[in-house]
Amino acid sequence: MKNLIKLCVVAFAMVSSSAWAQCNTDAWDHVETGVDPVVANTNNPLSGACSLEVPVTIGKRYVEDQMTTELSFRGSYQIDPNSIDIPISGGGNKIKVHNVQCVGGCSAYGSVDWHQAKLRKEAAGFKLGMWARDASGTRISYSHLLNDGCNTVEYQLIAGNPGTYRVWVNNTDENNPDFEITNADFTGRYTDRVRMGRMGQGVNINANATGESYYLDTFESRRQTFIGNTCSP
Repeated sequence: MKNLIKLCVVAFAMVSSSAWAQCNTDAWDHVETGVDPVVANTNNPLSGACSLEVPVTIGKRYVEDQMTTELSFRGSYQIDPNSIDIPISGGGNKIKVHNVQCVGGCSAYGSVDWHQAKLRKEAAGFKLGMWARDASGTRISYSHLLNDGCNTVEYQLIAGNPGTYRVWVNNTDENNPDFEITNADFTGRYTDRVRMGRMGQGVNINANATGESYYLDTFESRRQTFIGNTCSP
């Protein structure tokens, strides 16, 4: 499920690579389970042999990668909404699918989500809303329409002031990100924990989509070099 890779050149070292090639969650540092846990499933492999199936039920379901303090962080993953029944209006209609966190001491607030992604649906289709939280607590936001099928999401976070936040969605051109800000104040920010799966959802989704699932695959993280993953045909 997760293959940890350390390269010899420290400046460009891989933080982690997780391609769900093995159909289990054993290699992750932590798995949050429940009555309906996240499972490695061969029903809908986005890449390789299987993907992470995330049930849309009440309670948290995720896998977690832990690391040391990372000031420069790139992450990439694939997501398939799988036609889940998300209401397009009203409140409580989002699912938190990804978190990049600094667990303690990175701000006056203690543990914070440096980067977060939530899945929702609009009349035009599924959309992924993303944001990065700066040193003042302000969210720098971006959203992108998704395919109702496999999508590849990549992002970059660089701490400091000025700091950097970039996002690519179904886009392998490093020089042309879909969203970019290079003057953010990310003073004190770092990454030491990443979660994939479902960290929370609105009450309207509990009512509409219970019993359904969406899929995640090929999580990979690096310090500096562009990842450039693409979905399988």
